[in-house]
Amino acid sequence: MICNVNVYIDENSICKVDTKSDFFEVILELLKLSSAFKVDIEGVTIRFFLWKCDELEGKMLCIDEKEISFLLAVNQILRTDTKRLFKKVFYDKFSKVWNDEQVHCEDTWYEMSNGECVTGDTFAECAELTLSSDKHPIAFVNNKVTAGTLAEVVKGWEGGARQSIYVELADIEVNPKLWLEQKYNVADYCYDLASDIPPIDSQTYLRDSSRYTKTGMINHGKAVHYCVLERTYHVIDNLHYGESSHIEVWNRFGKHLGENDLNGNRISDADSTKNNPSWLS
Repeated sequence: MICNVNVYIDENSICKVDTKSDFFEVILELLKLSSAFKVDIEGVTIRFFLWKCDELEGKMLCIDEKEISFLLAVNQILRTDTKRLFKKVFYDKFSKVWNDEQVHCEDTWYEMSNGECVTGDTFAECAELTLSSDKHPIAFVNNKVTAGTLAEVVKGWEGGARQSIYVELADIEVNPKLWLEQKYNVADYCYDLASDIPPIDSQTYLRDSSRYTKTGMINHGKAVHYCVLERTYHVIDNLHYGESSHIEVWNRFGKHLGENDLNGNRISDADSTKNNPSWLS
């Protein structure tokens, strides 16, 4: 299973920092947030996407009463080690400019609950994504400007139909496992090795429907899957559970090839007594 964590930098609140220490604090918070999702969860691949506005690098700040661009502030204010870490996250292969894939329409009015217009800005994009996609956007803000767990964005023109949209704000103390469970139902894809029941297909490598096709054949109550690339049959052993859980594998002629763990790694050799299973007859 792949879980995408999409964090959108709100350029307007970030650029309202007015001291070097505040700028440094904001950058550290962003780094803490990105590292929070670098966790290992069995059966889950987590991809951290950092989305920014195409104007962010050149956006002007006023730090200690001096005007400076965002990118110049990064280069001049941050310590070498922090600068290196930040640029690694900021320019990572999963770091993108959201304007290239913009979903909100700039002919529509978007404003914050305080009346500030955000049409064309990151909050408008996050608001529309919250409504129309499964990206689960998180807005990373300068929490001295925008505080709380949610930000209200109002969509629509005065006098017409208006809609309040609540955008999730970043929390550097986030529990990544809990967050992913709430957004992606990760438990449905992760098997507990302390369980006293066998795993289900979605908790094993058989979840990959592009590679494994469910057949109409059944072995001890479990669906048999076929891998076209390898010409092999795979089925969860319904008689084992917990740490003994595994998947039985046969070739297309019914010869037993061995047992795989739930991630597809071979863990035992062929057993000739399992050749020619009845479901293949």
